[in-house]
Formats: sequence, structure tokens, C-alpha cells
Amino acid sequence: MPTFSIIVPIYNVEKYIIQCLESVLTQTFKDFEILCVDDCGKDKSIEIVEKYQKKDSRIKILKHKKNRGLSAARNTALEVAQGKYIVCLDSDDWLEPNCLEILNKTFTERKTTSVFFDAYRFNEDFQEREEKKILNNKCGYLEITPQNICKCSDYSWIKAYTTDSIKNNNLKWPEGLTFEDGEFYFEYFSLNPKTYVLEDALYNYRVREDSIVTNAQKGKLKIEDIYQIVKNIRKFYIDRGLYEKYKCALLQLLQLRINTCKNILNNYDKSLQLSRELLEEFEYPQQFNKFNHETTPKFSVIVPIYNVERYIEQCIKSIQNQTLSDIEILCVDDCGKDNSIQIVKNLQKDDKRIKIIHHKKNKGLGAARNTGLKEAQGEFILVVDSDDWLERTCLQSVYEKFIETSFNTIWFKGDIYWEDLKRQTNMCIFEHYANYPEGNLELTCENLMDFPQYSWCRAYRRDFLAENKLKWPEGIFFEDMEFYVKIFTKSPLTYVIDKSLYIYRRRGDSIIGNCIADPESAKHVFKASRKVYEYLKKSKLLSKYKNTYLKYVCDCINMFRSYPNIQTQLYSEISEYLKEIHYPEEYIKN
Repeated sequence: MPTFSIIVPIYNVEKYIIQCLESVLTQTFKDFEILCVDDCGKDKSIEIVEKYQKKDSRIKILKHKKNRGLSAARNTALEVAQGKYIVCLDSDDWLEPNCLEILNKTFTERKTTSVFFDAYRFNEDFQEREEKKILNNKCGYLEITPQNICKCSDYSWIKAYTTDSIKNNNLKWPEGLTFEDGEFYFEYFSLNPKTYVLEDALYNYRVREDSIVTNAQKGKLKIEDIYQIVKNIRKFYIDRGLYEKYKCALLQLLQLRINTCKNILNNYDKSLQLSRELLEEFEYPQQFNKFNHETTPKFSVIVPIYNVERYIEQCIKSIQNQTLSDIEILCVDDCGKDNSIQIVKNLQKDDKRIKIIHHKKNKGLGAARNTGLKEAQGEFILVVDSDDWLERTCLQSVYEKFIETSFNTIWFKGDIYWEDLKRQTNMCIFEHYANYPEGNLELTCENLMDFPQYSWCRAYRRDFLAENKLKWPEGIFFEDMEFYVKIFTKSPLTYVIDKSLYIYRRRGDSIIGNCIADPESAKHVFKASRKVYEYLKKSKLLSKYKNTYLKYVCDCINMFRSYPNIQTQLYSEISEYLKEIHYPEEYIKN
């Protein structure tokens, strides 16, 4: 009897199946069988598998007479599996070379019926594997309870199971339905709640345009499936005498599914109808039912767009694929001359959350953000520069902290992607912020200017911005500076999430790069600083914030130390500015 049974459903994956099979056959642990289930695809996938089978008897091919779907293929393999442990491997993904070795050691030492492990995400469009793990697991024993069952990932491919724990409980994946992993997860872990979690990323998950998950995110699925899964889980709980124990968890799951449906799926009316039917059937507590009364998205994500055709698809897709799906994506066309907006329009066809707002003429970044802010309906606001992108859990992480803290802003960390070097680092140019710990932060007159003023590394409560009439200044570079000061002098308490949730692309032709190197553009640094000075003076805050403001002015001047020719050309501008703000004479001379 082999130690592992690796279940691999096969359907139209000729581009990927070799990498998948090779990742198993080259494992450092050799005692396994590979159960390849031919689900009647139309390409040459199974022919490739048959060639491999001739060379390795550990490969077994099981054939369906007609296409039955992913779950049925897994169940077909499960029926004949001889291994002590089960691993599900989707045929467009692949394992790390030491995956089975680590799993075998964990099962043996930890005496558990299941093991959670982590994975890397591979972006097929960009042919890049993300450096960060998907889940960032914490290693150790974990008990899945009614209180936390909705918080853990339900994917079957980042877990391994003892075969007996599945077969002895007559568990199967639901057939003919999408999101089949959810039902299996809820049923399995209500019967086998104790598991062991590994930090190791042992799996590579391929994100591609025509995958099941991607199509589901675009609304290309039967919406009845989502609700049928919830019904199936409820019936399972009733049949097993677990309904009262897991009722609240089931209600949480239902609310999550409703939130998923109401913004992603194309047929909103059908989704609304099915939701109401299910809520009535389950006697869902009305105080929890926000769906019938609330159509406001949780986030409005504002993306100004101007000549970014090389980057915009990655940016928008990173927002579309967020784990928090209850959002709107406000793309502001600032009259660029390339193909950027057409790319967005193509993405918009399959996702009604994308809204395009057109300027009649180019107005700049601040104006574009304000246009988006004016149209925003979300409870919270996030701005994303169109050459940057988000980590997949960004909005979910930020939303949870907004709810937990009730602050007007939430900060988070970011990584810098150096375009010329094709290299990613932490926010090393903002060392103090990069090393700042998780937790509350109060912006005081001593530390206000010690942090980056960028708008993209924080999110905002929309009502707070509206009540205080806060906008980005228009017609000027470095527009973030004034916006930042106004916000955090009005609402100085915030929360810092110690996770890198945003990727900031640093490129040679960016606004900042051009401003620092060009004398006329560089003057905007001091124009922006003047506006901050005027605001502090008008608000009678100048005496309170004077020292930190003057320190910031010194930092602005130091920006040009590497460009002595620029500094020379700006000398008169800087001198006049320093006198205007009453900067100490001994510093002006220097």
C-alpha cells in the first residue's frame, strides 16, 4: 500500500500537465500513487499522461465516459485510492519537491488526521510567482470550531488528509457544483476538527484567465450553485445532529456567500431572489441580514489612469481578485494617449464592479482622485496608482481593522518594486515606517512628518472625508502632502497593519522621478509645502506643528542633494520660500 494517493483530475490542461506530473515524480519522497482521472477533455492532456504512465507504474489512469467535473473526478479517484494519505493536486498546479516528505513527517510525528500547508500564487499572465505565501500560516495544532470555521481557507489543495478520516465518514466532494471545496471543508472539519498547520509553502497555485475560480469571479457560473452548497451543508448538519452547534457558523457562511454574490455575479436580481428565499427558509435573524437593506459596497477603490498600458491590467486584476469582493473599482480616464482605457473596458465587460469615469481633458492625479471620490459609494476609500498593485488580502485585512478599531484611517505597509532592476524590497526608503510595529499610532506634533505622506499606503472612512470636505489639491505635484497633513491633524489616531499589502512600482519615468530631476517640476515640492504652511497658519496650528514642519522642509531640500545642478537652479526659489515661512536664519545660509 503506498503512503500517498495523489488525486489529479485531468481536463484540457495540455499546456500544464507535464509540469504538474513532473512535480510529483521528482518528489524527494517516492512512495506514492498518482491517480489521474480523465474527465473527457478535448485536447491531448490524457495522451501526455499515457506516455508518462508507460515509464512509471505509479501513474494510474481512470476514465470517465463523459465530462462530470472536478468533484466527480476526485470522488472517482477516492473510491480506488490505496494510499494512507490523500493529496488533491489540480492539473494546472504543481508541488514543491519536498512536499510529500514534509507531509509524511508531519503525519507521523503529529498524529493528526489532516495537515494544512501554505502555497505560492503563480500569475500566468505575467509568468511570475509571488514571493509572499498565500496564507502566512502560523505553525502548530489548530482546532476548527464553530467560531473559527469561516475564517480558515476551504481550498482542498492546501490540505492533506488521512484516507480513513474521509472514507470512514462517507465524505465526498459535491458533484455538478462550483465551489465544491467549501462543502467538503465544512463537513470534514466538523467531524475531524483537530488539525496541524505548517508554515511551509508546499504547493504552487496557478492563476489563469480561463480557470474555474477566475470565471467564477467574473460571474460565469450558475449562481444557484453557491446557495445549493449552503443548503447541502445545512442538511449534512441536520442529518448528523450538528445543526444547533454549527447554526451560527452556517449563518456566517451564508452572509459571506451573499456578499460574494451581490457584486460579482452578473444576474443581480436572481441573486437577490435566491438570497431572500434562503434567508426565509433558514429563518435567518433579520438583524444580521444586511443584504436586503444595504447595497453600499464596503470599498471604493479609486484608480486614476493616464498612459499606463504596460501596467494597468496587472493593477486592475489585483483589485478584482481581492478576497474581499464587495467593492467598486472607479477608474478615472485622465485623457492619456495610449491604450490604457481600452484595456480597462475589456476587463469591465466581465465585471460590473468596474466603473469608468471620463475627464474631458487631462487634469492630473489629484483631480482624478477627487473625481473618483465624488462618485464613490463605498464605506471606505482606497486609492491605487495605476502602475502599482495590491496583495490579494489587502482589502479584507484593512476592512477587518476598520471594524475592529472604528478609526477614520487604517495604515498598512508596502513593498517597492524597482522596475529597472526587476527586484522587490520592503519600504527601505522609509525605514522608520517599514520597521514600525503592528498597533495603534497617534500622529503628534513631534512625529507627524516622520512617516511617508503617500496616499496609497492607507485607507480612509468615506464619511470622515466628506464631513471634513477633504480632497486632494489639484494642478500640483506632491498633492499627497497637504491631504496627509489635513487628515492627521483632524484625526490623529490610526492603526498600522504590519503586513505588506501594497506593491509600489518605482520607475524612471514616474511623476516623482521626473519631478526631482526637472527644475520646473521640482518647484512643486515647495508649492505643496507652502500650501501646508498656509493651512497650518489658517487653522491656528502653526505654533503647535512648527518644529516638525520645519524639519520636513529641511527634508524637502535634502531631496535634491543628489542633483546639485537642480539645487543651484532652485536656490532663489528655496531662499525666498524659507524666508516666507520664517525658517531660522542660520539654516537659510546653509
